[in-house]
Amino acid sequence: MSSETLENLEDGLTRLLDQLKTTVYHHLPELRGERRRQEVRDAERVVDEANGYLRSIELELRNAPGSYQLEVNRRLGRYKAELTRLRQNMRQQSDRGDLLRDDHEAKIKEIDENQRQRMLKNTSTLQAATDALGRTQAISQETDDIAVDVIGELGSQKAALIRTRDRVSEKYVLPYNGIFIVSLLILVLAKSTS
Repeated sequence: MSSETLENLEDGLTRLLDQLKTTVYHHLPELRGERRRQEVRDAERVVDEANGYLRSIELELRNAPGSYQLEVNRRLGRYKAELTRLRQNMRQQSDRGDLLRDDHEAKIKEIDENQRQRMLKNTSTLQAATDALGRTQAISQETDDIAVDVIGELGSQKAALIRTRDRVSEKYVLPYNGIFIVSLLILVLAKSTS
C-alpha cells in the first residue's frame, strides 16, 4: 500500500463526484426528452465508476496503518454519503421526468384550455382598449381641428386689430404729436421773451 496510490484514488473519486454534482444540479434540470435520458445513463456510469473507486480505496486502506485508516475512513464515509445523496437526487429527477412524460398529454390539454380561456379574455380586453383608444384619438383629432380653426380666427382678428390701430394712429396720434410740438415751441418762446 502506498499513500500516493490512495491519494490518486481519492483525487479520481473527488473528480467523479464533482462531475456528478454538475450533472445532477446543473445539467439534468435543464434537459428534456432523449437528451435527459442519455445524460442520466451517463451519470449512472459515473456512479458505477465512483463505486469502483470507493472499493479500490477500501482495499488499499486494509494495508494502511491504523491512524491513517481512521482519517481516510472518515473521508470515505463523507464520499459515500455524498455519492448516495447524488444518486438519490438523480433518481428523483429521473422519476420526476417519467411522471411528467406520463401526465404530459393530460397536462397539455388542461394547459391549452386554460391558455385558450385566458387568451380569449385578454383578446376581448385588448379589443375594448383598442376601441377606447380609437375614440380618444377621434376626440383628440376633433380638438386639434377646433384649435387650428380658433388659432386661424384669432390670427385674422389680430391682423384686423393691427390694421385698425395703425389707421387710428395715423389719423389722430401724429397730428396731435405735431400740434403738441408746435404748442411746446410757442410756450418756450413766450417764456423766453418775458
